[in-house]
Amino acid sequence: KSLIGRGMCEIFNKSHVTAYGYFVKALQINPLELVGIHQLIECAFVLNRFDESTEIIEKFLAKNPKDAEMRFCLAGCYYKLSKISEAKLELQNVMAQNPNHKGALELSARIANEESKVVATPTIAPTVVASPISETLIVAPPVQQRVDRNIDADMKLAELNEKKRNREIEAVKTGCAELSKIQNLAADQIEFIKILSAEVAILEGALEAAHSIYDVVLKDNPRSARALCGKAALAANSNEWTSAQVMFERALQSDSRCDIAYAGLGMCAAQTQNFPKAWDLYSQALRINPENLRAVLGIIELGYPMKRLAEVEKAVRGYLDLHSADCNFMYSLAGCLFAQEKYSEATEELDRLLMFEPNNQHALELKQLIAPKLGYSMAEMKNIR
Repeated sequence: KSLIGRGMCEIFNKSHVTAYGYFVKALQINPLELVGIHQLIECAFVLNRFDESTEIIEKFLAKNPKDAEMRFCLAGCYYKLSKISEAKLELQNVMAQNPNHKGALELSARIANEESKVVATPTIAPTVVASPISETLIVAPPVQQRVDRNIDADMKLAELNEKKRNREIEAVKTGCAELSKIQNLAADQIEFIKILSAEVAILEGALEAAHSIYDVVLKDNPRSARALCGKAALAANSNEWTSAQVMFERALQSDSRCDIAYAGLGMCAAQTQNFPKAWDLYSQALRINPENLRAVLGIIELGYPMKRLAEVEKAVRGYLDLHSADCNFMYSLAGCLFAQEKYSEATEELDRLLMFEPNNQHALELKQLIAPKLGYSMAEMKNIR
């Protein structure tokens, strides 16, 4: 269940490849877990990968042969794998249980239509010997080649990405070095390793090294949105805001849902004092990814002078939904609530923060400021923790 939950988080972040690995691992432990099976099927159709899902559904149906919906899913997987005979057989089984099954009827019709696409033998001149009728060509779906992928590498990369976020630099460097030794990694996995190495280099202050790594990535894949954003961030760090904006825009052209690019463009707009545009760009980043830290900070920075505290509250709460123990953002939320005169709610947030950090002076001071607003006496104020 933990693996499935983690996989669902990855789907929320649009990382279906990583999610797929978690679901496969979960179903190796419990092949009959329906939530995991349904999530795996969803990922399979997004990624166009059907071997593992087919095997898992077959195992499920061996135990639950009367599950018509799962049998229809199996027919769909067979169809995608160009196992047409197997797909037709499963569809017959589904319609034997439910003759009006809409999905089964539609897929059956599609298969029949494809099988009817026969390329007629051309008219042959009398001087040429005609081909025998058995050589008439039939158009068939292309056979999908199985591409083995190192799912464990995907999971390791997801873990390293989280470690990088938590600034566990040495662990990320060691992990990237170990993964680099693995043979036959997919191109996107190799790219991910390089990008993590570049981002760690930035955290260490090795900006030239990061530049070089990003250049290598972009030489192989000029449309790598994350590498383009990395280069743009380096440009912004050098106050080359025009170059930064160009690269963030290129990243958006490569990936229209790149929240990092939207947040970066928000910084560029703020730099030119175009605060309404910056606000819109930060907001767009958070609609895609509520835990985009740069966008949340941008909303906080702009929200107070623009008097949009309700939206600041929403952004901070969205971040805390995903990072519930982040004391800095607990304090930010309490301050935002205090500014809106929501004193009771602010006190609740401060109490939560003080559970983690009982001696947090900022929280204690803000709580003392709130106490008179709630009608506490001086004696009572001293006992407020």
